[in-house]
Amino acid sequence: MDEIVGALGWKSSVWSKGLLALMILVCTLVFLLGSYWLEQTLQLGPYPVQIIIWITFLFWLGYLFPLHHYTAVGSRMVRSYRSGFYRHILPGICLNFAQLLCPLFYAVIFMDFWPASLPFAVVGLMMMAIGSLMILLGLHSLGIAGAMFIREYQEASPNIISQGIYGLMRHPLFTGGILTSFGTAVFLGRNPSLTLGFINLMVLPAFVVVEDKRCGRVFGTSYREYSQTVGAVLPELHWISSRKRQLLTRIMSRRHQM
Repeated sequence: MDEIVGALGWKSSVWSKGLLALMILVCTLVFLLGSYWLEQTLQLGPYPVQIIIWITFLFWLGYLFPLHHYTAVGSRMVRSYRSGFYRHILPGICLNFAQLLCPLFYAVIFMDFWPASLPFAVVGLMMMAIGSLMILLGLHSLGIAGAMFIREYQEASPNIISQGIYGLMRHPLFTGGILTSFGTAVFLGRNPSLTLGFINLMVLPAFVVVEDKRCGRVFGTSYREYSQTVGAVLPELHWISSRKRQLLTRIMSRRHQM
């Protein structure tokens, strides 16, 4: 977190790091409470509100955030990361966190924490464990500063991170977050948490499309080459398909030799 604190112009200390964590927590809670207030005010129910907010998030990720990044970095604007952090990065990340926490949030509202059945609990816990592991491995490879987009603002041509889990899948952080959120919903096994978790899961393909386009603008041709060799959210299937192609190539070469 030292890089983030420094880029924001703060002195590196335990207090500054704690303040940053508190800002993220408070902002996330504001979005959670705001979505609930919106649902109660408009009388739409939690599901339409969840969908509307996800559409807003994808619009931010695919248009508003890249537009600010292009303007700030392209014009070499002074303190570009600080500007991007307060205007886009902090609210965007916290909105994402709030959406992922919605299944748990509604369980808290209705005081319904117990799983519907043992199978739901087991499957949900397995999903939560896998999703959490993806997040931890992603943060280990990318770093917290990388997850907070600092590299994209500090370097003219940032390099692709392809070590660790990023050598197997392109979006482990978001995929892990979605899987953890859906696992929480499955663990609870009741509506509205279950449906909210399913809505979160359905957002994943749209996120991949939007984020791949955004990263293509930031990283250029290197990202497009990277995306052709590394799967988006299913590393096992990508690895199997690669092995099948290698095996087929060997078989064909042996036939030509015979």
